[in-house]
Amino acid sequence: SQTISPSSSPVASPVVCKDDPTWHRSSNADQTCDSVALYPNWRCGWTGADGTTASEACKVACDTCPVAPAPTPSPSNNPTKSPTKDPVTSNPTNDPSASPTES
Repeated sequence: SQTISPSSSPVASPVVCKDDPTWHRSSNADQTCDSVALYPNWRCGWTGADGTTASEACKVACDTCPVAPAPTPSPSNNPTKSPTKDPVTSNPTNDPSASPTES
């Protein structure tokens, strides 16, 4: 038996996307997500027997799968003790000007 070490950073859960195998159109039990997939442009608006629309229940057929969030970047290095860049101007003012000035 092999022990798997934990990852060094959190890993997002995969986004599961599938059609609901129990969904069918309210007016015709034979019209399922497979039927919706044939003409999704107008069938994704159908209402199911359970009150959900085809676009909600038939995510693959209607191309309405949620998009996985982008992974967050790795943490930055440890902070420095002092700023690393020089001031923008060599002669900053102590007090703000009374009104905006043009540059």
